[in-house]
Amino acid sequence: MTMSREVAEQIAHLLNTQNQLTVPYTAARILEHDRYITTLDGSGKVIGAVEIKKVQWYQCEIDHVSVDPDFKRKGIGSGLLKEAEERARQLGARLTQCTIRVGNVESEGLFKKHGYVGTATFRNENSANDVTVYQKVLVPGSERAAARGVKMLPHEQLRAVLVPAYSPCPAFETACKGKMQWAPEEGHVPRGFAGGFGPPGDVRLVLVCAEPGNPYDDEKYPKGPPASVLKTVCRYVLTAREASKDLYHQNLRYILNGCFPGMEFRKQLERVWITNSVLCSAEREGGQVPAAVGHECRERYLEAQLRLFPTALVVALGRKAQQRLRTWRNVQPAYSVAPPGCHRREARPSWDAVIKRFRSQYPDLP
Repeated sequence: MTMSREVAEQIAHLLNTQNQLTVPYTAARILEHDRYITTLDGSGKVIGAVEIKKVQWYQCEIDHVSVDPDFKRKGIGSGLLKEAEERARQLGARLTQCTIRVGNVESEGLFKKHGYVGTATFRNENSANDVTVYQKVLVPGSERAAARGVKMLPHEQLRAVLVPAYSPCPAFETACKGKMQWAPEEGHVPRGFAGGFGPPGDVRLVLVCAEPGNPYDDEKYPKGPPASVLKTVCRYVLTAREASKDLYHQNLRYILNGCFPGMEFRKQLERVWITNSVLCSAEREGGQVPAAVGHECRERYLEAQLRLFPTALVVALGRKAQQRLRTWRNVQPAYSVAPPGCHRREARPSWDAVIKRFRSQYPDLP
């Protein structure tokens, strides 16, 4: 998913005004690389940003954790740093590093709080400042989750519904032949779902999107038994959602945080199931998907998923999902969380309506 120039300009402005830089950021520089993580306020304005880039096969550099002054002391900086570390894990890094100007007490405190240790101090000839390099050894995400007993996979009942899609799905010999994509080594497999960690009866919110877009550059899947491929896909999607890699993920998080305020992301996913109404990518991202394909996917997979959550609020995000769910009972419509639909001025109010209905339907949830 592509970042808009407006967002890139906001990121550049925030980084330039909140840091003492020798080379200022520009929107063009921001757009050149997919290495910026942001936090948005309720209106979609960028109020936090950080740059994360791989500099060695084992090491990532975290640059300029920046928060709008009006939103400081709200945990945004810590959240950005955690997301940057998760992105570093996805990139295969074992070490993260940052360089902080000596005397920048706020930044020094943030990084020390999260386990960073100063390793060297020297003079930056470009800025004429003394700087200290801080480093932290990362535990791989899967090892970290296992050590904490954190669940990363959907419940076995959900996996049983989805596993047949990885054989691959028989519909690739009929309705989906030449229309949808199956190429695991290029990232094209059924994907996009997350959550449902606990028993299906615990799920209170189901978010149904259209179909997955193009895979990320690092998104590739090995061939293997269907159940094994499914698990790999679920782990990748989970870490991508945690890192809020783009507007799609950030807008999903906006809805989740509104429905479950103050709840940690993985705890939210014990109460939420996120899926697609069509599981595979179309030949062209955002292009038309034949009605026969939508019918196949609904008959084989979508209805079986929804039947596991009879008491949950089901939300159809975007026109395609709404069309495919038009005969399903009691579905809440809302605008897509992905571009271009998410850029419509009506989008955020529609997500707020979802949050309002959910909080009304489940007033006793924390």
